[in-house]
Amino acid sequence: MSNNSKVIKNLSVIDQLNFNSDHRMVRATLTAAHVKKNRRTETPKINKEDETKVLSCESKQLLEQRKEIIRKGKECIESRQKIKSLSEQINVSIRRDRKVRRQNTLQKHIERTGGLKKAIKELEDKRNWLPYLKNKHNDSTSKRQEILKIATDYYKDLYKSKAGKIEHNVDFEAWPDSEPVPPILKKKLIKAINSQKLDKTPGSDRVSDELLKSAASAIARISLAIIRNINKYIQ
Repeated sequence: MSNNSKVIKNLSVIDQLNFNSDHRMVRATLTAAHVKKNRRTETPKINKEDETKVLSCESKQLLEQRKEIIRKGKECIESRQKIKSLSEQINVSIRRDRKVRRQNTLQKHIERTGGLKKAIKELEDKRNWLPYLKNKHNDSTSKRQEILKIATDYYKDLYKSKAGKIEHNVDFEAWPDSEPVPPILKKKLIKAINSQKLDKTPGSDRVSDELLKSAASAIARISLAIIRNINKYIQ
C-alpha cells in the first residue's frame, strides 16, 4: 500500500474471511496528512582555540626553536647566545601579539556595541578575588585570611541574638504623664461622615454612604456615647 510506515496506523488481520489459503485480509488506517521530514541541521563548529588565541605562529616557532636548543644542551657558549637571542625575539614578538590582540578586541566590540566594557572584561588576564576590605575600626587590609576573618566577625555580630539585651522590667510609673486627649466633638464626627464620597459600593456591612449621611446626626450622638463609656472604663 505504501512504503512509508509512518502513514499506516491501526494495522490488524481480519480472521473472519477465509480463502482456503495462507493469505489473510488486513485492515489499516492511512493518514492523508503529509508527514514532514526533519531537515538535517548542521551546527557550525566553534573553534575555541581561535577565540582565546594570543600568540601568533611566529612566536610559537621561536618558542619551539628555543625549546629544541635547550633540549640538546646549553653547555656551550654558542647555545647560550642563541637562547639569549631567541628569548629577546620571543619577548618582542609576544608584546606585539598582545598589542595586536588588544587592538582587534577593542575594534570588534566598538563596532558591535559601541562600548568598551565587554572588551576590557575580555582582555582581563586575571580576576581579583577581593582587592581589600575595611574592618569596624576603618582599617583596610588586602590579605585573604584577614578579609575572611573580618567578614566572619561581621556576620557573627549581625546574626547574634539580641534577646539578652532587652530590658523586660520596665517601670511604667516612672514615665512622664502624657498630654490629655481632647474630647471628640459631635460636629467633627458629622463633618467626617459628610466627607465620604457618594456612588461607592458599600462594604461587608452593606451600609451605603448615602445612608450614613442621611443619619449623620444620630450616628454621631451614638458614637460619642460609646466613646465616653470606653474612656470611663479605661480610667
